[in-house]
Amino acid sequence: MERYHFHTKDGRCLADKEGALLSNVGAAKDIAVQVLCDSLKNNSKMFWETSEFSVVVTDDSGLMLFTVDLSANPSPVLGAPL
Repeated sequence: MERYHFHTKDGRCLADKEGALLSNVGAAKDIAVQVLCDSLKNNSKMFWETSEFSVVVTDDSGLMLFTVDLSANPSPVLGAPL
């Protein structure tokens, strides 16, 4: 088992100091998507204000393994930020 940390960026940066013990990086990928979905579900208005949510996954030594990003991009028809 290895400890993975799921740091979120949703208009603010929240460090995951505790992390989670998981069997492999595949399990960490599944959790990262769940964390991003939960963040979006609980902060949908903030998403439209920042237009970007991310989960940065690191190992216990702080090495970044991957990120999962969600962004919104306005159409030129709107002529202004979302």
